[in-house]
Amino acid sequence: MYMYIMWCEYKDVIQKTHPKRDVYPLFHHSDQLDIAVEDLLRCANSFTFDSIAGLEATGMVFGSVLSYLLRRKFIAIRRAGKYPYSDENLYTESCTDYSSSEKRFEIPHTHIDAGERVLIVDDWIETGAQFAVAKRLLEQAGAHVVGGLFLGSTSQDILEDYEVPLRAVKYETE
Repeated sequence: MYMYIMWCEYKDVIQKTHPKRDVYPLFHHSDQLDIAVEDLLRCANSFTFDSIAGLEATGMVFGSVLSYLLRRKFIAIRRAGKYPYSDENLYTESCTDYSSSEKRFEIPHTHIDAGERVLIVDDWIETGAQFAVAKRLLEQAGAHVVGGLFLGSTSQDILEDYEVPLRAVKYETE
């Protein structure tokens, strides 16, 4: 599959200087982006949910596309300081991510309805820290997180560490 070849070549270049995997090459190839979105749609349809939450930045891109195609509400989980609301109007949580950086994420109080069933979408799950912080934010707001959906993951083990189902579209072999 062409996407597998493109992903691996790009990953090899990235790993020489920075150990992060990156899905941005997909945006340069509309045919491959189409395959990725179709795969995400297929996986999303295995969940029952009212809305999709996407983590800044790439999770917001894929999450908003899925929300549009599935006609579901979209919730943006943004890095701290991006929303034009005062702190008392925001749910805020912090985590240490895969790069050992401390990150804070926020959701405005008005963006979640109590009991809302939410699917979290992001491009990659490395340690699970960002998924965990997104889940905590949504649960603070009264939402029920039904699962997580990712384009890739570092291992099958990380997908089994949570009490909700996590699915990753796999583009590379083990």
